[in-house]
Amino acid sequence: MLRSRSGFTLLEIVISVLIASLVLFLAVGPERALEEKYQSEAVARELALQLLKKKREASTTGISAGLAFPGTGTFAAQAYYHINGLGTLRIKKGRSWQSEYPNAYATWAAFGSETVPAPGSEPGSLMPDLPTEDPAILFLPSGKVVTRGVSLAGETFRIRVGTQPDGTGAGTSGTALNGLNHAWTVTLNRNGLISVEVDPTISSSSARSAPTTASLPAPTALTSTQPILESLTTVPELYQQSDGTLRLNGVDQNLQIKAVAESPQGEPLWVRWQCDGGQFSHTGDWLPMTYSLETERWEASTIWSLPPSPGSAYKVSVEIKDPQGNKTTGSSAQELSFDVEPKVLGLLHSRSAEVQRWQTTNLWGTPGRDTILWASWLEGMRPDGTSAERVTEKQTAYTIPNRSYSVSPDGELVVEFTGNGIEFTGINGERVALVSSVGSLGTGHELVSWLPDSTGVLLVVRSADYSSHTLWEVRIDGSAGKVSDFPLDHELFRPSASDHLTRVASITHEWDYSNFSVDLSNISSSGQNPYLSKSTASVYDRATKQVKILCSSDEGPNISPSFVRLSPSGNRALVHLHGQDKVRLYNVNTGAFKTLPYDVFSWPNLAFSPDEKHIVVPRKASVSLISDNYTYYNTALVLCDIDGNQVLDAGEYFRAVFSPTGSHLYFSRMDGTLAKVNLGDMSLEELIVPSDKVYWLEAATEKWQ
Repeated sequence: MLRSRSGFTLLEIVISVLIASLVLFLAVGPERALEEKYQSEAVARELALQLLKKKREASTTGISAGLAFPGTGTFAAQAYYHINGLGTLRIKKGRSWQSEYPNAYATWAAFGSETVPAPGSEPGSLMPDLPTEDPAILFLPSGKVVTRGVSLAGETFRIRVGTQPDGTGAGTSGTALNGLNHAWTVTLNRNGLISVEVDPTISSSSARSAPTTASLPAPTALTSTQPILESLTTVPELYQQSDGTLRLNGVDQNLQIKAVAESPQGEPLWVRWQCDGGQFSHTGDWLPMTYSLETERWEASTIWSLPPSPGSAYKVSVEIKDPQGNKTTGSSAQELSFDVEPKVLGLLHSRSAEVQRWQTTNLWGTPGRDTILWASWLEGMRPDGTSAERVTEKQTAYTIPNRSYSVSPDGELVVEFTGNGIEFTGINGERVALVSSVGSLGTGHELVSWLPDSTGVLLVVRSADYSSHTLWEVRIDGSAGKVSDFPLDHELFRPSASDHLTRVASITHEWDYSNFSVDLSNISSSGQNPYLSKSTASVYDRATKQVKILCSSDEGPNISPSFVRLSPSGNRALVHLHGQDKVRLYNVNTGAFKTLPYDVFSWPNLAFSPDEKHIVVPRKASVSLISDNYTYYNTALVLCDIDGNQVLDAGEYFRAVFSPTGSHLYFSRMDGTLAKVNLGDMSLEELIVPSDKVYWLEAATEKWQ
């Protein structure tokens, strides 16, 4: 008889549990693995997108931006927070993905041959305000990357995301990654290139417990750190005098003033300009500054001008503030001091002391012809032609003054070439220095320009055989040094009103004396000299050490360049064509030229304005003297724009000079009177007639009393 039973044996129960577990594993295991892989990828892509966003934020706002990870006591995190600024970082609210992606961890630990630079040994040490153990990635506005405590392979930083991370160490040093499941890697280099990809090289982790994770730090409170004013300068920068002040050149010399500042808190900055007199071009209270990606600083500029009747001294300063109200405080280091001298001469000219007649034989005259030679001195007066004062007491016999004198940029010194060397004389007539050693340098000294700080001059010295030229710098302290040699063959012509020599013009002559005769009838009807076979006008560029040919006699009959005048920048040139008595205006960079429609006789009077907006052309005017088969023409002053188009014909004149800013043109007429052209509206003003004839205008310093 069969016996009935109920329940299960122990073996049956064990087998049932095993089967159920297997079914559950087959049903849930792959799904969980897929879920963890998805979580790793999602977090990795989120971090890459956040880093890309921070890079763009830094480049558009000018404020450094990045991410940091809570790393106290751990090598992995499930959160990040935002940081902004540089020097004084600000911590902003972050994001935790623990509830959304509970199995995904980010780790900054090194794997394999990678390293984690020690704090202070990398650019990330510029982040001192972060919590001590928190690794970080920060983008500068330039796009460059600085980090702290992030694994590094070569030049590539790496943040990894995965499940069940296994490692050692904590925070920003000594971290190592032993294993990571479902690994994804976010990489970026020092130039800010970001990428994210699955990383199959990480071995499976054996960890079964979640690593310790740190909590996010609290956002930082606003600090009271002030913006830093790094510099306050003029553009172009004026030279500082021995007393620390800057010297102004004239009422119409508008100054551009530039401020450069740093924002320690990474905030945008505002500027407010202040002065005890004068006018700023930017009116109003606070003005926003502009961030420069090139300098990684905040910049602002304004134009400042003196009042019509200025005082003796002025100070210009700025205030800088951020949006939180933190401001720089005024100090002497944040001011510009300008000295307005109480008594400075305006125009310099020379006057005749006496006229002497000598019997001599001249190349262009018959034997026994009377030749007039002058003895003269240099004087100064105000721009209106009044209050002439003697600059130098000694008379310079038999010397054309405008070839022997030159006035320094600050209007304080006059340089003169004498038989003893180069003499520097003060505006009050007192000798400052006599540099006699220049005579040993060579012959044919020709002034190129003053040094912009008025401490000396640049001059060209030629060899006795005319085969070479050397540029020398001679200072009023007696020192002299060679600047460079020029591969030029004959005459050099300096830029007009140039402070810095960048290019030098030259005329190279090839002479043929086979047909030469003193008999002036041998001069051809066209005026071409029969013994001058060829000449070439060229420009030498000191930066590239290249010579550029402008024109030469090879172009055709009567094309014989004999004089060149360069513009202050060296980008334009005026070339006189001997034989034609015409002038060409060249664009030195392109070689394009325009022949001006004037007969030009007094070619040394060709001139560019300092701002290169105008050109003086001395056209032939009335006949002044006809004797000894030689005709002398009076010249008229034609004012053209930089393209050679006439804007004013001011009539007969003798010499002309531009004011330093190019705002006015002063010129003397044949009768000794002075006139002035306002280049703004082209108005012509006749100035007061001096007590004696003005022969040469030397400089217009445009200062005032």
